[in-house]
Amino acid sequence: LTDSIANYLFGDILKEFSAVHPDTEIFLKILNGKDYCQMLCDGEIDAAIVLDTKVSHKSVRVLHKRKETVILAASSTHEALKNPYLIPHDFETFGLLLPLPDCAYRKIFEQTLLDEGVRFKTALETDSVSVIKESSLCGIGIGLLPEFAVRKELIYHMLEKINYTLELPVFTQLLIHPDKYISLVLNDFLETARHHLA
Repeated sequence: LTDSIANYLFGDILKEFSAVHPDTEIFLKILNGKDYCQMLCDGEIDAAIVLDTKVSHKSVRVLHKRKETVILAASSTHEALKNPYLIPHDFETFGLLLPLPDCAYRKIFEQTLLDEGVRFKTALETDSVSVIKESSLCGIGIGLLPEFAVRKELIYHMLEKINYTLELPVFTQLLIHPDKYISLVLNDFLETARHHLA
């Protein structure tokens, strides 16, 4: 699992699966920055649930894919919310809270700013979506976040979306090796994951 999936989507999958298979041991690995395709090919992991650009690896089968929305969000008292709409050069002034450079959606977002000649200001870089969210809530900067990670905070207006157009082609994807033997238990897990990601 990538960090955001582990923290914000996996709990419901695990709850339903464990209710049916209470005696099954699950070993969870966080895969940020790791070559999960190679790990699947090597049999190091049985399945992967990742937030990434479209996976098209010849030795990996995508069982399910869901488009995700990535947003810029800030505390409801943040100065940036006084602007009706931000432009790329505003990120030279307002500090950004960003995932690490190997994060797929950070790479795309960063490139769009570089294409505009923007030398953006980084307030924080971390591999933890939770830290980005909490730092956004504290008003430290503008967080680049998957929308599913801050749904509650947006509903209760603890965080607000920044009015800035983001078109980032990232997906939550359920992956296995095509030659992987799928036991009844693993099949139940995959079906449970597919159901929750639908």
